[in-house]
Amino acid sequence: MINTSLSLASLAGSPRAYPGSFAGSLTLPTLGAMFSLVTRQALSWRLAAVSRQLVEPIPGALLCIAAATLVWADGGTDVGDSAPHMNMDRAVVGAIRWDGWNEWDVWQRCFDPPEWRNRLPFFASVTPEGKALVREDSQEVIDKEIAYAKAGGLDYWAFVWYHPNGWPPNSRNMAKCFQLYLSSALKMDINYSLIISGGLHLGPTERLPETMDYLVQRLKDPNYQKVLGGRPLVYFLEIADMVKDMGSEESARDWLKSLRHKAVAAGAGNPYFVVMAYWPPRGAEQLDALGGDAISAYTGHCIGQVVDNKGFAYAKLAEINRTFWENAKATGKAFIPTMNAGWDSRPMKRPEFPDRDRKDDWYAPPTPRELADHLKSAMDWVEANPSVCPARSVLIYAWNELSEGGWLVPTLSEGTARLDALSEVLKAESVPPGAAALSFTKCVIDESPTAAGIAPGPDGNYAWFSGQWWYSPKPPLSEYLTQDGVLALALGGDLVSAPNDFSTGKLRLLPGSDGFYVEFDCWLSDNDPDHFPALWLMPAEHNGKREDHYAWDPPGHERWMEFDIDEGSWGPGLAGTVHSHSGIYEEGYQQIRNPNNVSSVPIDRSKKHTFGGSYDPVHQSVTWWVDGVEQMSAGAPYVPAVAANQHFYLIVSAQSRGAQKPYSMFVSGVRAYVPPTSALPPAR
Repeated sequence: MINTSLSLASLAGSPRAYPGSFAGSLTLPTLGAMFSLVTRQALSWRLAAVSRQLVEPIPGALLCIAAATLVWADGGTDVGDSAPHMNMDRAVVGAIRWDGWNEWDVWQRCFDPPEWRNRLPFFASVTPEGKALVREDSQEVIDKEIAYAKAGGLDYWAFVWYHPNGWPPNSRNMAKCFQLYLSSALKMDINYSLIISGGLHLGPTERLPETMDYLVQRLKDPNYQKVLGGRPLVYFLEIADMVKDMGSEESARDWLKSLRHKAVAAGAGNPYFVVMAYWPPRGAEQLDALGGDAISAYTGHCIGQVVDNKGFAYAKLAEINRTFWENAKATGKAFIPTMNAGWDSRPMKRPEFPDRDRKDDWYAPPTPRELADHLKSAMDWVEANPSVCPARSVLIYAWNELSEGGWLVPTLSEGTARLDALSEVLKAESVPPGAAALSFTKCVIDESPTAAGIAPGPDGNYAWFSGQWWYSPKPPLSEYLTQDGVLALALGGDLVSAPNDFSTGKLRLLPGSDGFYVEFDCWLSDNDPDHFPALWLMPAEHNGKREDHYAWDPPGHERWMEFDIDEGSWGPGLAGTVHSHSGIYEEGYQQIRNPNNVSSVPIDRSKKHTFGGSYDPVHQSVTWWVDGVEQMSAGAPYVPAVAANQHFYLIVSAQSRGAQKPYSMFVSGVRAYVPPTSALPPAR
């Protein structure tokens, strides 16, 4: 087997300046005088937390057939839509997962003939007797696949879902990889959606109410893929079987309507239902019969086939995909285009699969460049047809449909060549709008925080450190947990991305001279107004050595910028503040901050949002973003010129407005972007 390691080219605050201070008089000499009673080194983190409350902060499919895709709306707005949630300026790209590589080895026999072993994935092997062993149903393999998918730039996997009791024991085998994904500590590194099929996939008919409840819980997962205003993306396959299972078309529609309403009532959002059929006209018919939003495809290789067991170049398959797109557009329905990573099901023309069409055409495997170019054409087609593709999504067939010829998963013969090529397209176009607005295209921090990444002490080569440099004692490490692969801060938790001595940690300081854009994926356990989550930046120069003193100022005089990207519960929406601090510590600092800094757009903080902020040293300005949408900006004098001389670190803290109500603050991702000319190395 090949080496499965990835080959893809893949700061503290101060007791004198509080995150989010609306500021007010308490951050002027009065507060400075209060702090002068104790030394800055001895300030307790509990005192700092209490003092903050004194300052008013600113508010693979088993069916193996081509299938088009329908999306149900069922009237859409009657159950409510969420606000837009898109934190990157490109189409969302997913890949289908069909997890037949398990203890049930019927598909593994496709690779016993040597001529098909070029498709064997990185986790496969061949016995001395010539028998292929292709098993991905282990946590180790799934975790490696997650790492590969993330490095390749994919946004989500669309799992073909199997109810464990659909046809035991084999249905349990087919469901195992999805369960391993859910149990992975890395699962937040790639989102997921579900492809739900009629027939045995849905499980026993008498247990459909339980199945619905389970699905609703999954749609609430923070890593479930959302489109169009936070709507969970759900695909459906084999509608005819579903109608048969439920007795009638009306019953099937009622079941889906109930699923939609239960999801909304549970706070999961209004699902974007997607059903898989054979080709666009048939999809349009089902759309009209059942109600819906869009059509798409599981695999789009059927249109224009000769069906004479002939082989063609990959370019022909790409052309057939594009014909599918245009046919879908002609129906007048909205559309999510699917592109094939291949189609060649000849390994399945075996006695074990009597339903296979022996005359099915096949296509040569793509080169990595051909594959990347086809993906780019699909993404460009989405952007050129915004009214046809409102979900801004592309679906790839497939991640691991190896026996049918569609795969992205690294193989023993190709390694990561396909993902390497795709990453050039996806990562080049995945710069968030807030970074793209300033042409800050180099990602220098790409972090999925966990409790294991927090230093046991104040210094060392770690990503995060508990407590700011003046805290004594520090918040205990018990304030931080990893829950379902996501970092959770308890009330009182406070993390910074720089060691207390500001030596080099795993995450780089961001030079103000370059400018930067930073974003955090964050949500809370509930929306209680007492909760005060804060995401902010401070300069390393503002430290115990007073390195924010400059030669042109009087002795002991300091000046620095504090950039508060978000502070929760001080208004209905984002509360973003930039402070220009200056003065002599013993005499009390002075500061000014931007007015009108609370957005009126409400935020449900129990849902994942992406909070971002950019600093532009050229125009001496900062801008705030939520879920890829610009909120507000500020400039001089609130943004001080001295910020261009400073180096900034990140802070995440779970505070309280005073009642000290317990809660969890979840942070699943942190990213930072700088200009491409920056000397900082790119994130790996």
